[in-house]
Amino acid sequence: MESGRMIARTTSYRSSIVGILAGNLAAIAILAFFAVWYSISPGSFHYHCQEDHVVECLTAVFFLLASVGIAIAAWRHPSIRANKLRVVFVLCWVLILFIFAGEEMSWLQRQLGLETPQSIANINKQNEINLHNVKWVDEYFGGKYRWLSLLVLTSGVLLPLLGRVRPIRRVFNRAGLPVVPVHYVMFFLGGYLFGKMVHTEYTNDAAEIREFAFALGYLLFAAHASIIPNSMMQALESSNDNDVTPVNIELGDIS
Repeated sequence: MESGRMIARTTSYRSSIVGILAGNLAAIAILAFFAVWYSISPGSFHYHCQEDHVVECLTAVFFLLASVGIAIAAWRHPSIRANKLRVVFVLCWVLILFIFAGEEMSWLQRQLGLETPQSIANINKQNEINLHNVKWVDEYFGGKYRWLSLLVLTSGVLLPLLGRVRPIRRVFNRAGLPVVPVHYVMFFLGGYLFGKMVHTEYTNDAAEIREFAFALGYLLFAAHASIIPNSMMQALESSNDNDVTPVNIELGDIS
């Protein structure tokens, strides 16, 4: 019996490592594709990174689908609905990702042909119906991208890595905090570095790719959780880590 358990744990551990490598290598490959695209055809790259073009549209769709995916995962996971704190955490994710989707496309203002009310135009740097271009965001809070980067690096890199440490993982589990799996860390870290290190003729192009990578990372997180709802949280009823195989240790570990 003990031998069977050890074999099962070893197999699950190996599968988890393969999943982690596959997810992060996929992120590196996608970002490398964009870097090569820019180096070969900067004009085409810039064209597709402009507002309302393919990169921005996909980014908005990914954020929206991620919001829906997290909501589905919560609906399919009874232990989330049974705990108010867990519900709050999940609702925050749903709301944040939905806002990201809306802000990315300025809440479909251009598509719907909506005029910007003068009261909003007076405080918005691009005269659009959105929050992230409001002037005081840059003036008093150090820039919208700084706060976006802080949120992304915390949720997509720091928390997943901390979640690999057993005592910290137990705290996350008791709180019912959904954590992005380490399989997708490079979508966030790589996207951030891409925006910082790749300098294009048009400065906003690299930022668009960065947001694309962030959105895709959150979408994969949400898709994993919606397909395997029990991976949203570790089974909190288990008080002995030795009774929990690696597939249950962290949100989204793939067996």
